[in-house]
Amino acid sequence: MKNSLITLVILSLSLFSSGCHTTKPKKVYQVPQELLPPPVENITIANEANVRLPETVKAYAINRYIDPCNPKIMHERHVVYKQEESPHWKLVANSEQQALIGNTYTNSKMNYNPAILEPELALELQRQRLINASMSAQVNTLIDTSISMQDTSNLLKEQTRQLTQALQEKTDQLHELEKELSMNTEEG
Repeated sequence: MKNSLITLVILSLSLFSSGCHTTKPKKVYQVPQELLPPPVENITIANEANVRLPETVKAYAINRYIDPCNPKIMHERHVVYKQEESPHWKLVANSEQQALIGNTYTNSKMNYNPAILEPELALELQRQRLINASMSAQVNTLIDTSISMQDTSNLLKEQTRQLTQALQEKTDQLHELEKELSMNTEEG
């Protein structure tokens, strides 16, 4: 009895732990190669401090003290380090600093210069429009396929209903013939 109980527990644990969970494969949409921007290589930032500020850490000397949670413990003098600021982006540009826009450097004083930005923005806008058109075509194809599948499903439902009805009629006829046969054999 004890062995069968242990076997039952082990079997149930193995069944519950194995499970039958399946994951749906994720669809990967690929952007056509001609729509991707050309890769930019070997761009160096003149000074990383112009772009990103490092973290700030301060050290505090702590004298002897008694632990506030346990008065039987005394801490000896030691140093505590505290991160005052996390690393973050530098949003204010220096006047002599160069900023990287696209794959060219420009002066940071030019906060907005349409002559430089418009061609790059126009290219990106064109690329996005092509991607949007491609995605719209794929969506339309999916909609058409879905409608076609719905029509096929409805047709199959109707055919199934008709076949079920015909089968029922034939079954009823068979029962009638069996009744007649059994009545004829009883009389004769």
